Amino acid sequence: MPGRITSRIRMCQNCAHWKGKDVKSITILAAFAAVMCQSLGAQEPARQESKTGQFAPGQVWLDTNGKPIQAHGGGILARDKTYYWYGEDRTLRNQTNVSCYSSTDLYNWKHEGVAFAHEALSADIRDTTFIERPKVLFNPKTGKYVMWMHLEQRGYHFAQAGVAVSDQPAGPCTGPEAQLTFRSQSTCVLPVAGKPGAFLFMADRWMPRQLSDSRYIWLPFTIGPEGAVTIPWCDTWDLSCFDKR
Repeated sequence: MPGRITSRIRMCQNCAHWKGKDVKSITILAAFAAVMCQSLGAQEPARQESKTGQFAPGQVWLDTNGKPIQAHGGGILARDKTYYWYGEDRTLRNQTNVSCYSSTDLYNWKHEGVAFAHEALSADIRDTTFIERPKVLFNPKTGKYVMWMHLEQRGYHFAQAGVAVSDQPAGPCTGPEAQLTFRSQSTCVLPVAGKPGAFLFMADRWMPRQLSDSRYIWLPFTIGPEGAVTIPWCDTWDLSCFDKR
């Protein structure tokens, strides 16, 4: 017993001696450790994929990277058990790209990138034109993806359509320089009954100052073997033009 008591007394004396000399060092080390912990804790955590199993109308919709989806005025193409959502990317006020997202369940959307870039517009209209309501169709005959888009300018007097083509559903889609459609806005592409591969391009040429006098532009519509879209202007024409291909 006396030996144990003596040992404890010596240990306490040593502790007192150690505390007396190094208490300042311990305080500094403790403060440094606390600062390091706070710094590490303040770092932004790695972004986690955003997963959902329901729709939330009117709420901010995030893609799988946790960023707001930019696909305004868009449309969806279903292809090989995958949905592709195309729409206007309004991130930049004066420049509209067409973005593409993919999903297998309609809830969770992966950003595939830019399907059609604003810079791909024809140089003579690029600075004054914005893109609206892009839609994409798959042409089984050519194996191409065909994008239609409304091209507009300030005041909404431009009212033209652009067409672009891609080998892949996510793009990028290319022109020929997003061809314009004779100062008209497309409304429908109608397959011609009894004439495989023949389509009727339907559009309106709007007269802003007198809308009731707006004109109808109906023209023959063809897609070439390489996916090139052709809408020739005809002063007059009839459906027999498709028999001459």
